[in-house]
Amino acid sequence: GSGVFLTILIYEVFVQRIKVKNIYKELILLVFAIVFTGMVEASTGFGYEAITGRMLWDYRDTFPCQLPYVCVIPTTLFGILSYLVVRFIHPLLKKVLDNTYTVLFYGLFAIFILDMIYTLTILFS
Repeated sequence: GSGVFLTILIYEVFVQRIKVKNIYKELILLVFAIVFTGMVEASTGFGYEAITGRMLWDYRDTFPCQLPYVCVIPTTLFGILSYLVVRFIHPLLKKVLDNTYTVLFYGLFAIFILDMIYTLTILFS
């Protein structure tokens, strides 16, 4: 989830605003997704081991990996999944949440105004 979150942030802030052909944007997003997935995997694995003294997983038995927590094949697959989430699932969720936030905002704003009116009528009565 953290790799997807970082990829969404980079996509929203940086990649979406680049003025290049769409195919290059897609390639940049894919590379960022793979890199951030690897960074999160490495920091999670090494961090957990540093804190607890135990290893959660070990890729050293997987070809062609030398590091215990990051490997080209699994990290690339996780990165591709992250890319797919950002390109296809995130826009759908964003659309639903944007509408939800609008309704929620106006609902809470109405409750706030009613509370202010109620408070003022009690205060001045």
